[in-house]
Amino acid sequence: MRLLTFSTNDDPSPRPGLRRGKQIFDLAAHGFPPRMKDVVGPEILEKIKKHDFAEKRALPESAIRYHPAIPDAEKFLCVGKNYRSHLEELKRMKQLSPVNTTHSVPIPHAALILFHSLNKNA
Repeated sequence: MRLLTFSTNDDPSPRPGLRRGKQIFDLAAHGFPPRMKDVVGPEILEKIKKHDFAEKRALPESAIRYHPAIPDAEKFLCVGKNYRSHLEELKRMKQLSPVNTTHSVPIPHAALILFHSLNKNA
């Protein structure tokens, strides 16, 4: 189960969705909250897992436009999984293991959109 925020050409407003393979299901059309922030709570996620999504109501992936997962996020969390490759790229091999830190950075909405649009094929 993959959650996403998307819009279509017919309706440009972002809304939460569920992706299964190359099919997209509009969660709001299935009675779930219209904002991703309201979807990601444990109670709603359990309901989504148990919901019977009818294949006939699915949208093809080619019919949607991806948006940031949570368009109105107040923070952007970065977690590096490839620490060694960063060091190799920077030619800094003195420290071979990452320091255990997590950073949150306030980020404006426009920057989230730019980040997603630059990395949508990653």
